[in-house]
Amino acid sequence: MKKYIFLLLLFLTHFTLFAQNRNFFKLYVTNEKNEVMLIKFDGEWEIPGANYKSSQTISQFLDTMANDHGISIGGKKLRGMITFHHEIRDNPTITLYYSAKYKSGTLNTPNWGQEVKWFSFEEACKIIPYGEMVEIMKKINTNKKTLWGGAIIISYDKETSKRKGYKILEDFYKLN
Repeated sequence: MKKYIFLLLLFLTHFTLFAQNRNFFKLYVTNEKNEVMLIKFDGEWEIPGANYKSSQTISQFLDTMANDHGISIGGKKLRGMITFHHEIRDNPTITLYYSAKYKSGTLNTPNWGQEVKWFSFEEACKIIPYGEMVEIMKKINTNKKTLWGGAIIISYDKETSKRKGYKILEDFYKLN
């Protein structure tokens, strides 16, 4: 009995300490025309993303993300590790930005999205309403071999819980 109580306490301690931190992946895919794949989610265009709570390897997880959008990808590279602090969450989210090249397939909208399309980089920067995402895209586009880090806080409208802005807590810096 003591063994089971110990295991239960160990599990609950692990759950309490680690369950609240989130890892979120963004997949920045470009095609042969150097267009960027964006998804319309909740009425806004953005880079596709997903919570990483999977038993898959990172490479498999990225392939699954691409497959969810009807395509296959190659040349996957980690391009950014950004700590996001949200006013409405107790713990930060580590967001990993991966870039990849489109290989094949026809764009398909996942059941949780509204539309998926290719956009020129310039057009993508104009239609994405999240300034921090546009800044990260520009960093990724500036130097294809550099991995960027930084920390950002996202502010929210207290009445509607909608995002209202961001502030850079720790400016972008090269990780390699």
